[in-house]
Amino acid sequence: MTHKNSFSSIVSQADLERCAWRLAQHAQAGDVFALSGEVGAGKTTFSQAFIRALCGEATIVTSPTFTLVHTYMSLNGNSVWHYDLYRIEHPQHIVELALEDALCDGITLIEWPEIILDTLPAHTVHITFAFDENSEYRTIRFDGDKPWTTILPHL
Repeated sequence: MTHKNSFSSIVSQADLERCAWRLAQHAQAGDVFALSGEVGAGKTTFSQAFIRALCGEATIVTSPTFTLVHTYMSLNGNSVWHYDLYRIEHPQHIVELALEDALCDGITLIEWPEIILDTLPAHTVHITFAFDENSEYRTIRFDGDKPWTTILPHL
């Protein structure tokens, strides 16, 4: 997958949360964020910070690993959909999760999107998390059509 705008940085957990917060400030209805990476690499931490930035600091954000999807209402009235597709074995199992509604009307975060990558909109922001040599840090890579160096200048 090649995009004209890519950005990569090595970050601490605090940096990861600040990055999510900053990116959330630019999110709009219809935006889709596909979060890929190994277990424990930072997808859920990023999602939690992103959702709290949109819905308020006191928002309780849990991983949808077993429920597969959680929805939230942002402070400006947008629906925020948080998917975890780790346990999905076949793309047709997604139908029951209202993904089409989320992609049209909400801000959508999808952890473990690999099973549906070919069905995501072209404007999807792909964010890849990887462990750095030092396990306290992560490499985070953004691919999409946004100017990452202006949105995330402090990373």
